[in-house]
Amino acid sequence: NYRPISLTSVSCKVIEPNVKDKLMDHFQSNYLFFEKQFEFLPGRSIVTQLLYFLNNVTKAMNLRKK
Repeated sequence: NYRPISLTSVSCKVIEPNVKDKLMDHFQSNYLFFEKQFEFLPGRSIVTQLLYFLNNVTKAMNLRKK
């Protein structure tokens, strides 16, 4: 039997989403996230981060060719 054991109580499972929402609101309204933080933020994804990275690599390669 390889099923994980969950030790989180029901009350924690109910409260956790509310705490997460409050923390996310606080962090976003006070600009506490790094501007290049892409994961776990609404409207940003790993694809966006990869495109940002690819754009920077392409710019560096173009500058090197000059």
